[in-house]
Formats: sequence, C-alpha cells, structure tokens
Amino acid sequence: MNLKRVFWDYDEFQDENKLLQFLKENKHNESVYLWIMSRFLEYGRVVDTLKIFSLEEIRKNIDKLKISERSKKKRNFLLFLFIVFLFLWDDIGS
Repeated sequence: MNLKRVFWDYDEFQDENKLLQFLKENKHNESVYLWIMSRFLEYGRVVDTLKIFSLEEIRKNIDKLKISERSKKKRNFLLFLFIVFLFLWDDIGS
C-alpha cells in the first residue's frame, strides 16, 4: 500500500500497521473516519482505498466528505465502473 501519497504530511500514518491501529482505536469517531477516507479518496490509489474502505462505505459517505468536486466525480465514476464489472462478472459466471 502506498501511504506516502495519501499522508505525505503525517509520517505516523505512512506505516500501514499504525494507520490500521489508529482506525481501529477511532472506529466510532466519525470525523476521524471521514477525514481518513477523504485523504484516501483525494490522494490515494483506488486499490489502496478499497483495502481500507468498502464500496458501500464510500457510497454512503461520499456527500459528507471534504474532497474536491473533481475527486467526487472521478470516484463516483470508478465506483460505477466497478459495480458494472461485478454485475457483468456475475452474469458471465452464471
């Protein structure tokens, strides 16, 4: 996971174990949770973002996040493509 892209200004969060521990300790703190999600959506890679947050979590919170409109549109489009892919994959497997 490339955390330096997401947390270039927070050295302590560039360590995956420390970040996951911090998230676990602050699981019920919505402002912390949304701040970290915002950082991933704004600066992180999709593959890294999906290791931490589910598509449902992102969809549910996208309007609460403080991210640029460009990032919201990009992430919504990526979510759409991913859902279409899952739908098609399931259809092919049937």
